[in-house]
Amino acid sequence: MSLTGVSPIINSWIERGLEWTWFWRPVQRPFEILAKSHIQIPSSAYTFNAPEGTLLTLNGIFDHPSCGIRAHSHPGLDTGDVFTVNLMALVGFANAPMYLSAAIPPHTPPGIYSILQQKEWPWTEWAKLYLFNSDTVSHRCIGYSYTMAMLKKPRSVEKEAQ
Repeated sequence: MSLTGVSPIINSWIERGLEWTWFWRPVQRPFEILAKSHIQIPSSAYTFNAPEGTLLTLNGIFDHPSCGIRAHSHPGLDTGDVFTVNLMALVGFANAPMYLSAAIPPHTPPGIYSILQQKEWPWTEWAKLYLFNSDTVSHRCIGYSYTMAMLKKPRSVEKEAQ
């Protein structure tokens, strides 16, 4: 899969001859998210580390609309507990082709709720991804996916000057 044309950031890396890599991780492994808690993905306490990176997509599929996705990265991005399925539906971002949207019944099977972020979120040094449950009872994550691209090594001053 080529990400050329998908991302202005990746295009600039390619134009400058920088080495980069990308990951697309779809996970279909149901697990419980306790009430008022976060689960870091792809595993507990995992941090993406690179000189530069960009989160291209983040998707969570849940059994309840009180669940959501969170991105936290340097410098200064932390979406907190805002991006839940029910909040996206409340503000009109449900079942719509937008950069951040929710999918709810009847566009999904009964009891299935999804939230998808598909706007590029650049970061430097580190990034962390989470799924969370804002409800007062436990719920299940049915699956999730993310697409992340990262530089393999820092930009050199000489390459940037060219």
